[in-house]
Amino acid sequence: MKRNILNYIVILLFVSSCDNRKDNYIGMDAGPKLQVATLTDTNYYVQISDSEKLGHTYIFKYVLESFENLTLNINKSNVYDSLIINSETLQINVRPSCVEQATYKLSVMDPFNKYAQASVELTVFKNLIPICIFTDTLIAQLSTYQVQIDASKSFDQDAKWGGAVVKYQFMIDQNYTCTTTMATIDYIFDGPGQKVITVRCQDNDSAWSAPVTKYLTIKN
Repeated sequence: MKRNILNYIVILLFVSSCDNRKDNYIGMDAGPKLQVATLTDTNYYVQISDSEKLGHTYIFKYVLESFENLTLNINKSNVYDSLIINSETLQINVRPSCVEQATYKLSVMDPFNKYAQASVELTVFKNLIPICIFTDTLIAQLSTYQVQIDASKSFDQDAKWGGAVVKYQFMIDQNYTCTTTMATIDYIFDGPGQKVITVRCQDNDSAWSAPVTKYLTIKN
C-alpha cells in the first residue's frame, strides 16, 4: 500500500514538473506582424502617409515579426516605379516615375496561411512654389526717403529636396521693377506719401511665388 502511494506521488510530481517546462512553441500560431515607418520616425504603424518630389528617391523602414523566414511582397500602384528592398537594413527605396498619389502595399503570409499587411501612401509632386516674405524699413541714410527692402527670409517649400530661392523681383509704385539675385535692395523715393511695394521670388525650378504687396507711408 505504501509502495503504491509513493508511486502515485512520483507520477504526480513528474506531471507537474512537465507543466512548468518552458514551451518554445508558444505563440507560433499567432501569425506574423508587419509595420512601416518613415526614415526619421521611431514609431511603427500599419499605415503611413508622406510626400516626395519627383526625381528623388523615397526611403521608408519596415519591421517584420515572425517565427518563419517569410518573403516580403509589395504591390505598387505604378508598375514603372523603381523599388528596392534591403533586407539587411530593413529599408525600402522607392523612386516614383510620375506625379501621382502612390500606394505601396506590403504583405507577408506564413505556412499556415496567416498574413499581415502594411501600406505606405505617397504624394508625389513635381514642385512646390516658393514663399515670399519681405520687410520695408525707412533707413534715411543717403536721403530722407531712402527705404531698404529685405526679402532674405523668403524660402522654398521643397527646400529639403534641394529647392532654393534664386531670384527676386521688386516692383515699386508701378513705375520701377528690379529683378535680381540679391535679396535686399535700397530705394530712394522722390518724396513723401503712401508708397506701394510688391515683391515675389523665384525658385531653382523657375517657379515664381505669389506676389506680396505692402503699403508704406513716408512722412515729410
